[in-house]
Amino acid sequence: MRLVSRLAAAAAAVSLALAAAPAAAEPTVGQWRANRDDPQMTAFLLGFASGTGWANTDLEAEGRARVFCQPKQLSLTYDLLKQILEAFLVANPGIEDDMMVTGVLLFALKDRYPCPAGTPA
Repeated sequence: MRLVSRLAAAAAAVSLALAAAPAAAEPTVGQWRANRDDPQMTAFLLGFASGTGWANTDLEAEGRARVFCQPKQLSLTYDLLKQILEAFLVANPGIEDDMMVTGVLLFALKDRYPCPAGTPA
C-alpha cells in the first residue's frame, strides 16, 4: 500500500504542477466538441481518467470515499468517456463551451457512477 500512496502523491504533485500552467493548457468543452476525435484530446482525457482512477485507488486504500464508483471490471476507454460526456452535456444544456472539459467530465463520471451513500468505497 505504501507504493500506491507514493504513486498517488507523485500524481498529485504532477497535477499541482500542471494546475499552475496557464489555463489554456487544459481544453474547454468547446475545444473538446470541435476536436473530440483528435489523438491529443484522446490522450488528454485518457490521462485524466487514469489519474482519477489512481486517486480512487488511493482513497479506497485509506478507507476514504472514492470520487466516483465505476464497476470494478469496467475499463474507462475513450469511447466510453465520450459517451458519458456527450450524454451529460445533453442532459445539462447549461454547460458552457468555455468550461474546462475535465471538470465537466468529473461531474459526468460522478453522475454516471455514484458511490453508495454511507460507504467509503
